[in-house]
Amino acid sequence: METCILEGNHCNERLKGSVVLYKKAFQCKKCPESNEENGCPCWLELVWTNDDTGQAKVDKGCFFQKAPLLMLESVKSGNQASEHASQMRNGFMELSHLAQQKMALDSQERGELDA
Repeated sequence: METCILEGNHCNERLKGSVVLYKKAFQCKKCPESNEENGCPCWLELVWTNDDTGQAKVDKGCFFQKAPLLMLESVKSGNQASEHASQMRNGFMELSHLAQQKMALDSQERGELDA
């Protein structure tokens, strides 16, 4: 049986036969707990890696149940990046302020030496 991702005139010949037909897709009451041909496309097997230990953990489950966690993790990683950027900005501002103070002191010392 040939299956095409796109229908009608937009069908790409080289994609025929490449689509997996999930025989038990969206049968949530009796979830097949697989994303194989006899499973469901929403079944996920995520690999989480602990950054400190490098230990990997496989987390399996339905996309509809895992989606909130995935969104939360995306937001967390985005917040971490903005926090690091804020820390860098604050560090540069502090360094700039210290440099200005040092330049002012140097200017004052030169003025006192000239007088």
